[in-house]
Amino acid sequence: MKIVKKALICLLMAVTAVSALPGGFFQPDEASACLFFWCWPAPICRPAPPPCPPAPPVCPPSQYSMAVIYDGNGGGFYNNSSRAFYSTRTTWTETGSNVNTTDHTVFNRDNVKEGNYSYTVYAPNKDFVGWNTRSDGYGQWAYENRRLFADCGISRSSRVTLYAIWKDQSVCPIIYTVCYDANGGTGAPGSQKKVQGSDLTLSYDKPTRDGYNFKGWATSKTGAVTYQPGGVYANNANITLYAVWEKSCPAVYTVSYDANGGTGAPASQVKTQGVDLYLSYGKPVRDGYDFLGWAMSSSATTPVYQPGGLYKSDASVTLYAVWKAQPPKTYTITYHPNGGIGNIDSRPSYNNIVKIESVGFYKVVDYTTYPFWFYTTNQSGINTERYYPGDTIDLAKFGGSVTLYAHYMPSQGNISGGPGTSSVTPPSGGGSSNRGGGLFGFIWGLFF
Repeated sequence: MKIVKKALICLLMAVTAVSALPGGFFQPDEASACLFFWCWPAPICRPAPPPCPPAPPVCPPSQYSMAVIYDGNGGGFYNNSSRAFYSTRTTWTETGSNVNTTDHTVFNRDNVKEGNYSYTVYAPNKDFVGWNTRSDGYGQWAYENRRLFADCGISRSSRVTLYAIWKDQSVCPIIYTVCYDANGGTGAPGSQKKVQGSDLTLSYDKPTRDGYNFKGWATSKTGAVTYQPGGVYANNANITLYAVWEKSCPAVYTVSYDANGGTGAPASQVKTQGVDLYLSYGKPVRDGYDFLGWAMSSSATTPVYQPGGLYKSDASVTLYAVWKAQPPKTYTITYHPNGGIGNIDSRPSYNNIVKIESVGFYKVVDYTTYPFWFYTTNQSGINTERYYPGDTIDLAKFGGSVTLYAHYMPSQGNISGGPGTSSVTPPSGGGSSNRGGGLFGFIWGLFF
């Protein structure tokens, strides 16, 4: 029977210990905390403790041996060995004879020691702040892992109670840092602060990198995209986000040509990013102007590029022809008497279309006067076009200048009185001329 009782007691103690484990059968919560037959009151809402306690004063050496009671203050102590859960623990400054010379070391939440046992401080849904001589956090602070009297400014007495101070996220939130790494690019956003329990909207800024497209943010240098600019970061942890890049297709640019008042501009060309482009060898034309080259302004007077030159900029552009006015072109028409009476007469013109004039040529042969009839562009007048006074001629067809040779009417007898007279004297001997008169004489003169 005694063996059965001992077994039941051991079983009850084991179940109680396991149940008290964080994550066990049940856990203490903010409403109540019970371990089977033993309960402690639920934590109350206390004023927020100072977020940053002041620096502690330096105290004189210890003079007394004393007990230090650690109070869970709404939490408790989990025995790391026996797996039991307690609301308070008591430790001593020193055991033995040298109790007056040694300060007590304040334990942190994960290593409260009582003799050979160590405990972890735990409270559900709370963050541990530190130890304080008042349960509301407005007493003297005893800093973790520091000497209680020399470093923490605690008054000496026969007994000191240190209360665990807890913080709610809404009272004293933990701050995390989100950093950005351009990961080979430039222009990474500045770091951001995230409050524990609150979502953070990531920066909308994007880094840049030549030849690459930005895809998003990863949690490692070689990781896949996890976050996008403007996305939500909800984790309660510090993090560095790394830019994820995708190599982009080379950008292309258009080089266009403008004849700028002329004609015959070359067709546009396509330039690939990072690759030099040879400009077209084609040249526009413009009457009265010489082509000098290409510029990036329609009013430029000095060219920047030449046909066949290199264009290196990664940008679209329109190139405008640069022109220089030529001096006015001079045309010349020369009238030649071609054996007749009169001087060679050259007349300049700034117009290529010229009206033909009669310059008073006539011809005298054996006292016979032959009046001017027409011009031709060769002396013989054979197989060529005839030009009469009043006709027009295009000097551009002759390279800008031409000589017109005079030809004369055939004789119908002796025409006296000089050029322009119409009196006719029959040939001597009383007979008729072998050239004849009238229509026959006219025809004879055309060919002979």
